[in-house]
Amino acid sequence: MAKADTNFRSVSRAQLEEIAHGSMYSAGTQSAQDVAMAKVELIRRDREFAEAQEQSRRAYEDQREATRREFEIKMFEAAGNRAAVQQQHAEKLAQMQANAARDAATIQAQATQQSAERQVRVARWSAYAAIAAAIAALLSLAVTVAGLWR
Repeated sequence: MAKADTNFRSVSRAQLEEIAHGSMYSAGTQSAQDVAMAKVELIRRDREFAEAQEQSRRAYEDQREATRREFEIKMFEAAGNRAAVQQQHAEKLAQMQANAARDAATIQAQATQQSAERQVRVARWSAYAAIAAAIAALLSLAVTVAGLWR
């Protein structure tokens, strides 16, 4: 590792930090150029790591935003579906109320018709009774007149 053309990209981070610290340089086993190159490699790796972290954060934010938009769309659709279902229920209820009102009117009309028929029967029997009473009165009158003539 004492050579200047040492490939620092393949060296582990722990070894790079040891070289960059310069402890071997003071002992004379490392050159100043190796120390500088180790520091440059550490900075490059830190930047790559920071860039990867930033890309990961952006990807997470993008995914979160897409998920939020998808959720909002689903909520909007659910609200629309809910409104449509409520409209259908309102229409069904209105139809049921109309049917019930029609049935009630039919029942009331039938009851009125039956009552009218009953009143007609009662009036007919009343007329028969009145005729019978008139006949009885005429007969009574005839008997009284016939009794007077005797």
